[in-house]
Amino acid sequence: MRNSVFLAASSRLAIDLARQSSEAAAKNLEIVSDNYTLGLVSLVDLLDAQTNALNAELAAADAVNNYLVDLMRVERAVGRFTFFVSEEERGAWITELEEFAAQRYLRDIRFTLYGGGTSEILKLLIAREMTT
Repeated sequence: MRNSVFLAASSRLAIDLARQSSEAAAKNLEIVSDNYTLGLVSLVDLLDAQTNALNAELAAADAVNNYLVDLMRVERAVGRFTFFVSEEERGAWITELEEFAAQRYLRDIRFTLYGGGTSEILKLLIAREMTT
């Protein structure tokens, strides 16, 4: 279940990144289209900008789809499906999942800062015992 929660949290963040990328590609397409109209860029540049904008838009749609699939995996693991509850309950549940993922991440990152492995942590504990 923990892995499903982390995947859902990361795929939710990926939605924002994909949308930003899509917006940037759309702005680039607008600029290239204007420059093509003025004769400043070639048709190949315009086609590249159109392709990039389309791919970025599709990536944004895929990011939303991936998030929904990951969220369904979490719901399946928990045994609770939020499409049967109200919008407020669904929002509260998603917030709870995000807080869980953030807390686990912060807890786990502390251990990696100390060296990461359990053998290294055991060595630290033994060294402390020997010095006291």
